[in-house]
Order: sequence, then C-alpha cells, then structure tokens
Amino acid sequence: MLPDFIVIGAMKAGTTALFQYLVKHPQVSMPWRKELDFFSNEANWAKGIAWYEEQFDAASPGQRVGEASPNYSKRHTWPETPGRMAEVLPDARIIYMVRDPIARMQSMYLDMLHYGGEVRSMNDVAGDHDYRTTSSYGWQLVPYVEAYGADRVLVETADRLRADRDAVLDRVFRFLDVDPASMPPVGPIEANRSDEKRIPNLVGRRVRRSRPWAVDPKRKDLPRWRNRLLLRQSSHDAAKLSGLKRRELEDLFTPDLHRLQSMVDVDLSYWPWYEPQ
Repeated sequence: MLPDFIVIGAMKAGTTALFQYLVKHPQVSMPWRKELDFFSNEANWAKGIAWYEEQFDAASPGQRVGEASPNYSKRHTWPETPGRMAEVLPDARIIYMVRDPIARMQSMYLDMLHYGGEVRSMNDVAGDHDYRTTSSYGWQLVPYVEAYGADRVLVETADRLRADRDAVLDRVFRFLDVDPASMPPVGPIEANRSDEKRIPNLVGRRVRRSRPWAVDPKRKDLPRWRNRLLLRQSSHDAAKLSGLKRRELEDLFTPDLHRLQSMVDVDLSYWPWYEPQ
C-alpha cells in the first residue's frame, strides 16, 4: 500500500503536532514513526518502493494513508525529491505546514544549537543559505504545484494551528476526504518546543569550536559542572536578531510569500510584518 497524502514540511513549522493529530483520527493511518525520508534520503530511496510500501502495512482498508517528512521541502538540498514523489505517487495530496519564516529560522537555530553543533550567532545565521531557503516557502512549493496542481496542495500555518486548532484540523480532514466529526476529543499538542532544550551559552559556543564533544547537551556522561558552566536553558532571547538583520529578512521573504499566495490559498494574517499584495 502506498500513501494517499504526504506532509512535506516545513521544518520547525508544526509538522510534528499535525502528525500527532492525524494519528488520532480513526480514518487516517500514519506509519509508526515520522520522517521516513524515502524520497530525499538516498539510502532509503535505494531500498526501493517495496520497502516504502511496507511502512504502511498497518493501514486498514478504507483508511487514508499518509506520512510526514519535513526534508521533502528542502529542495535546495534534495532537488530530486518532488520529481521522485510525483513519479511514485502521481495522485497524492500534499500538505505543507509553514510558519512566520523568520520565526522558523530562529527556532531552527535554537534546535541546531542543541542538536547540531551550531557555533554562530543568530545574526550570522541570518545570512545562511540553508536557513533562508528552508523558509522560502513559495520557491519550495513550485515543483509540487506544477506536478500536482494547486487543488491537490493544502498550505496551513503553525500559527493558525496553535490559535484555531479545530478550524485547521477541519480543513485538513476535509482536504483528505475524511469526516472531521469522527475525530475524538483531543487537547492542544505542543511538540518539539525549542525553549525546552539546553543550549550552549557564550562560553560554551567558544569551547564548542575546538571541542564539540565537550558541549553536547544530549550527552549524559559528562560531569554536571561542565553542563552548568557551558550550557543554559534555551529561550527566544538566544535567537534575537538585530533590527537591521530582521528588516533584511523581511525584505527577502516578502516577494517569496507573494509567490506562495499567488499559487495557493493560505492565511498569513498572523504575521504582522507581512503585507500581502
């Protein structure tokens, strides 16, 4: 069995929360883990379609089957992904979760401080190609709209999912042709919050440049004094941008968001700095 729909991303834009909501709907089947990365990961792609089909063996007849892999909307890193998906799943429906592109970059930065060995400041990261392009939602979505048509692509925002969860889930379920009323009662889901993680402080980032192993928040075998000296609790102030850098990013992302809105129907009113055309 192959999936009927794919949640393609974006990274740090509510895909984990949406995945967990979808899992709870009795007419939807998702694999046991998020991020199969079949179409982007070369090792998984090499396993073949039979392996991919096996990931959905738990689905029952009549259920909508899907998966969620945010790397599918990083075409600057994995440009083959949209074409591979369109070849294997020509009738799929595509869901793309987005978020204020600057806030998404900041959340990614905090995650990279925790998980990925980041040593730069947020102002330095503001010019990074991967950070910027992952937030370029219009550009990322172009090949999916070209392959599937705008009517088979749904774009929602993490901001709206948080503020108006029921309306967003209703829209998602109707897009998938499942009954919204069949969804059991469920409370708000907050997944992978960046401010719940430990990150290096200023001293820790300096040490990390030469001794990455010594400033790894995930390691449990390091002395407690080392963590107290080199780590701090993550918070949004650790990802602050200068006013100049923020305006630069606003100017960068505005044309791309205009392109996004020219392709699909999406409510971006939760982003006060953005002015639609």
